[in-house]
Amino acid sequence: MIRRPPRSTLFPYTTLFRSGHFAELLCNIIGFAYPAIQSLKALESSSKDDDTKWLVYWVTFAFFSIVEFFSERLLDWFPPYFLIKVLFMVWLYVPIEYNGSYILYHRFIRPVFIKNQLQIDQVVNKAVNVVSGVAGSAYSQTKKMTSKSE
Repeated sequence: MIRRPPRSTLFPYTTLFRSGHFAELLCNIIGFAYPAIQSLKALESSSKDDDTKWLVYWVTFAFFSIVEFFSERLLDWFPPYFLIKVLFMVWLYVPIEYNGSYILYHRFIRPVFIKNQLQIDQVVNKAVNVVSGVAGSAYSQTKKMTSKSE
């Protein structure tokens, strides 16, 4: 008879976060659902402090998402990645004064942004101009095509 090692009490939870689309979906729900609800509540409150708190979260979340996009192929082979990601997301928004998003924003993101704000604004403005030009051109071409068919 083969004896199996005892299962950890965390086994059901770690299995959910191993890999695959379900783990990714669960991470996205955890990263979006609670913060989105709290952001909506903050928008409806009269306090500016809660608005700032959730804006800092979303900026940090966006920064993390961009970094994750470029490192996704490296992280795919790391089995506990989604479990670590969920813990990281919760750390970003845990309801304490100095949560993860506050720390990362004030120590890393804000100083880089302040230092490079002019260059960032120039790149964003160029991108907006390119997208506006393409959208305007696509709109005029569509308008021409629909007017010919009438």
